[in-house]
Order: sequence, then structure tokens, then C-alpha cells
Amino acid sequence: MYIISISDFKKLTNKRLKEAELMFQNNRYDCAVYLSGYSIELMLKLNVCKLFKLSQGYPENRLELDTYPDGLKENFLIGLRQINLKTFRTHNLNDLLLISGKEFKIKNVLLIEWTEILYWDPELRYRIVNINKLKLQNLLNL
Repeated sequence: MYIISISDFKKLTNKRLKEAELMFQNNRYDCAVYLSGYSIELMLKLNVCKLFKLSQGYPENRLELDTYPDGLKENFLIGLRQINLKTFRTHNLNDLLLISGKEFKIKNVLLIEWTEILYWDPELRYRIVNINKLKLQNLLNL
């Protein structure tokens, strides 16, 4: 069992975003798209941790969630149920946005940029992505 700590989340988020920018600068757009979406996933999970006071990090399975005190665990599970999310092990950016506490801000300030990233999922690492340079640049600025 390995829970990604809050400090590791921050480091990984920054690292993946820098890697995405490096790939972009070297015209490696498919890789840049994947890494930028991955960094957004990490940012959202970090916000979920902050919102629900999951100080050890984002739980990826039930065993990891069980390491949290009952009150924190119950609040997190109630939050998931309120948005009809069946599992907390998700890569769906829209679901993560809903439980991150950032939905209002993102959808009111960055709606266009947000809709540009919604097609992302981890399976992009197996596909060729046709994205233009400007669209990808906007994604990296999100």
C-alpha cells in the first residue's frame, strides 16, 4: 500500500507539467497532451485532499482510505455519494473537478480551456492525438 503524500502530489504535478512543456517545445505533442492531462488529474486530486483534509494523500483503494480516521473517511465518502461517484479511484477529470471544490471557479473563469481537456483520459498514452499547437498551448496554460 502506498498513498501518494501531499508533498509528493505537489512535486509530481510540477514535474509532469514541466515535462509536458518540454515535450511541447520539442514538438512532441502527443506526449505533451498526455502529461498535461495527467498533471491536471494530480492537481485536482491534490485539491480533493485539501478539501477533505486527507493529510496523508489521495487514497487509491479501500485499504488506503481505511488508514484515515472515521470522520474524515465518512466525509469523503459522503462527498462522493453526493455526486454519484461510485469509486474514488478515478481518472475522470470532470468527476475529480466535482469533488475538488474548484468546479465553480474553473467553469466560470476557465470554461473554454476546461472543455478543451475533457477528452483526456489515461488511455491517451496508447493513441495518436491530433491536436494543433495553439490548442495544446492553451491546455498547458490551464
